[in-house]
Amino acid sequence: MIEVKLFRADLERGLNKQLFEISSEYFVDQAVEFAEAKITCSLTSEKQWHGYRLTGEISIPFFETCDRCLVEFTDQHTTEFFILLTNDSELSGAEDDDVIWFSDAENTVDIGPVIRELVLVEEPFKTICSVDCNGICPYCGANRNQENCGCNVDTVVDNRWENLKQIIK
Repeated sequence: MIEVKLFRADLERGLNKQLFEISSEYFVDQAVEFAEAKITCSLTSEKQWHGYRLTGEISIPFFETCDRCLVEFTDQHTTEFFILLTNDSELSGAEDDDVIWFSDAENTVDIGPVIRELVLVEEPFKTICSVDCNGICPYCGANRNQENCGCNVDTVVDNRWENLKQIIK
């Protein structure tokens, strides 16, 4: 499990774009591949009447396979977030993932579980190596980014449905 422990004394002084590096080994149980061994997280804290407000940015280097052309590539995702650390029971609830209970009696707080969820949510469903990706040819399987296969869609005969056409006649 990821541990990103913050000390109350540091939060009192205020974090200003404090850089944290998180090992990608914490995600080995997921179907996520990272291009680098570290994920970077920058945090800034601000003291408020109910606790602390953390704002941050996570930079995640995913190792992906293009859904169009099947080429492997590295895709750098950056996401911004905020987390509320509070001892106010009205502000914290079970359904609030970005609100963490932080009582006055505690000297440290672990925001690792929230960071883990942010990273896993950032994994894209569909990955494309570039906006200009032409994909693979559906007839011969050539990568159309690397070569022009010469397949003409009008001249290629798709006979998968010929048996059904016989039934309809």
